[in-house]
Amino acid sequence: MIQRLGAVVAAAGLFVAVPAARADRLDLRLNDEMPKVMQYLRSHGYKNVGVLRFQVKKGNRQTSYQASTAK
Repeated sequence: MIQRLGAVVAAAGLFVAVPAARADRLDLRLNDEMPKVMQYLRSHGYKNVGVLRFQVKKGNRQTSYQASTAK
């Protein structure tokens, strides 16, 4: 369990180590970095990886999983 947590933290560190990306281009930047993340996970023997969703509260809006202003 601790070993898995360490790998997740290390993989997340790959995202933190990259230069800042504008919020409107974040998805594109993450897609660019995905090969590095996948290489790290495979080299450490991981077969399954989960992605956590986070709820966002903007202004007076209700908390939701949808953070964009697109309708």
